[in-house]
Amino acid sequence: MPTATEVDSTAEAAARRFRLAQTRGQQLLDEVDEWHSKSPPKVSFDLAPDGMGWMAVVHGYDPAPPLDAWGLQLGEVANHYRSVLNTTLTRIWNAEGLPRSNRLQYPVCVTRAQWSRASRVLAPLPERLVRLIYAGQPFVMSRAHGALPRDDVLAVLAWTDNQQKHQVELTASTSPVMNNFVAHAEFEESARVVDVRDISHSIQKREDGKVVILADTRPHRVKTLSTADLWLTTEITFADESGAWTEVRALLWEFLQRSRSVVQELLVVWSDESFDVDRIGGSVDFVSGAAFGKAAVDSLHGSGRWSKDFFNSGRFGEHRASAALEVGLSGVVDGRLSAEDH
Repeated sequence: MPTATEVDSTAEAAARRFRLAQTRGQQLLDEVDEWHSKSPPKVSFDLAPDGMGWMAVVHGYDPAPPLDAWGLQLGEVANHYRSVLNTTLTRIWNAEGLPRSNRLQYPVCVTRAQWSRASRVLAPLPERLVRLIYAGQPFVMSRAHGALPRDDVLAVLAWTDNQQKHQVELTASTSPVMNNFVAHAEFEESARVVDVRDISHSIQKREDGKVVILADTRPHRVKTLSTADLWLTTEITFADESGAWTEVRALLWEFLQRSRSVVQELLVVWSDESFDVDRIGGSVDFVSGAAFGKAAVDSLHGSGRWSKDFFNSGRFGEHRASAALEVGLSGVVDGRLSAEDH
């Protein structure tokens, strides 16, 4: 079992890398916010071709967002979060007195075959750590959250880190804030004020790449559109391996929370030989005769235990090893990088 000094020094090293990742991430968000405040989208309004509605066409931005540069910055941040997982595992490996391994890294496996290969490298580690790492793999976690393994946050993080060697794709996506939309239109049968409660909206992308925000007034034909008060918001979004788009601020928050959780779990289980790994969702796949996945956890520990395992409980944060990382992270300026922002 590691000494308190070894646990603390490993936590402090992880905290330094987290602080660097958070600083770089906040710099990226500050640049995005500054651009957004000075670069409103160029929009024109026109009646729909059939007269039953109107279009707000976003032609672009002035100046255009530096998406390539921001993609590089996002890749760098992902690299820092990915690296903190690797360096934490390496420090644990070295503290256990294990021989140097050039193949050692924190595995991120979306298939059982990938895990089979990775587990051979991890085999010299204490079994409780191997079971913990297994339980956090995307192909295991997918049984809890229901998404595809490659859509798990850890898998997206690893993919983004790898993608930085090529190109991280970002785009500017403009959409209306519907609560603030009011239009003054004259219809063929009457004149009245129409707001979002009367009109359905959809966002389309034309072949020329211009964004079209369409107000559909069917079955009412618009005679004239005198004024339209439309509040637009522009988000910088990231395309993952599945082609799903995520707003960059939300993505960075997810990277931070998941990687921090992984490191805390490693520190807790490593520092406590008596820790009951069966309490972790997914780890009971190792128990002889146990059912597979969620059924195994629930059969051993009661219904609903899969989603309410130790690492989702308040007691986890009270563990000394978990608190050691939080002490190292105290004072980090990440107030704007929070779930409240999105």
